Amino acid sequence: VDEQGDIFLLSYKDSRSLVTRCNFRGEPVARLNIRGLPDDVAFHANRMIRRNGRFYFASLPDSRVIITGGDGAFERHIDVLPLVEGEAKEKDQAEIIGFAVDLEGNIYVTVPAMFRVCKISPEGTLSSFGRPGSAPGRFGILAGVAVDSRGNLLVADKLKCVVMVFDRTFRFMTEFGYRGAKAENLVVPDSLAVDGKDRVYVSQGRRRGVSVYALK
Repeated sequence: VDEQGDIFLLSYKDSRSLVTRCNFRGEPVARLNIRGLPDDVAFHANRMIRRNGRFYFASLPDSRVIITGGDGAFERHIDVLPLVEGEAKEKDQAEIIGFAVDLEGNIYVTVPAMFRVCKISPEGTLSSFGRPGSAPGRFGILAGVAVDSRGNLLVADKLKCVVMVFDRTFRFMTEFGYRGAKAENLVVPDSLAVDGKDRVYVSQGRRRGVSVYALK
């Protein structure tokens, strides 16, 4: 949603990704024309984030991010996996799952096969962290990622059924959720989103819908 309340919708038609601008009622107004792409970069996006007047499109199976201006004009693209350190065998099995962009334009992705959360700066510098394990702060099966207003990083873990919180330096702070039937519990947490009031929305499996937490 932009500052005027218009809604941008990412959809698909004939195996093509389309971005439609709608008014606040959800009525289509115009098509956003993605233009200026290099010949070797196809627009196949299945995630979209609007941040600071730019669009960030992710093609998760291709592990590629395309950045455009607010008018759809191509600015640059990032192939994520070549930036990630690791053995070639690990890279062949890897793909990005979680995708987020903070207010400073840093891109965050999760790579479950490598137990890593990666941060890509606007300059293209990559930093990452993560180790497998059951202890607090270690990863089982990574899923969604999001960033709050303080720059803290939230990471969903499907296996552990928690959302972990790390600070800007990737230091583990806390976790919440845990497997169970109570309202505050989580069952296979997946996608994450944080709103302007630092409320985090967590989608789940087993028909649990979406749980909302207030970050304190």
